[in-house]
Amino acid sequence: MLRGLILLIVLLLTLRGLTQKTLTAVKSSVPPVIDGKLDDAIWQQAPLATDFVQHSPNYGQPASAKTTVRILYDDDAVYIAAQLFDQPSQIRRQLTARDGEQQQDADYFSVFLDTYNDKQNGFQFLVTPANVQTDAKLNASANPSWGDFGDRSWDAVWQSETQGTADGWTVEMRIPYFSIRFAKKEVQTWGLQFLRYIRRSNEMAYWNPVNPNENGFINQFGQFANLQNI
Repeated sequence: MLRGLILLIVLLLTLRGLTQKTLTAVKSSVPPVIDGKLDDAIWQQAPLATDFVQHSPNYGQPASAKTTVRILYDDDAVYIAAQLFDQPSQIRRQLTARDGEQQQDADYFSVFLDTYNDKQNGFQFLVTPANVQTDAKLNASANPSWGDFGDRSWDAVWQSETQGTADGWTVEMRIPYFSIRFAKKEVQTWGLQFLRYIRRSNEMAYWNPVNPNENGFINQFGQFANLQNI
């Protein structure tokens, strides 16, 4: 019986590992212009994140709207470009205060970085279609079901721009290294997660699946692998 229990635990851990997505880091030779237009040629060299999975209201189902994200880094910063497909007339764009989107009529896109890859701490950077920013320090008690990811009193210096398009909206972000902390290693792997929230349907969809029945949030991130000499 003990042997059977051990085999079951191993199987569950294996299945859990299969859900962890990985993007291999690409170092940019030319930084993209942060204007929300996604037309810089360098973005075509960046790894692509897609196939978001619902956390709610229907865990495990594909996201109702397509999202594609690209990520790059250089000696100064990490760069993110996201294209969020949707009917333009249905996008919720209410102008909110900084860090104040949760109780307002606004969609949003968010990136999470577990820079020490310890599955306990990290950073959140969020942007609404009106280009209102939210940032927070993550901790192990983060509760994704309630949109409670960490300490919002923390304000970092970073850059974002958005654009409305004929098929949705876009966002570009630049997160400088001086706004975050990470290990002193020549080669690093970070925890990485992307979130899209659609207000009209209260849909939360993640790049790496986040199971509402599993304890923890940061431990359910994907990976941003092989960052070198930063």
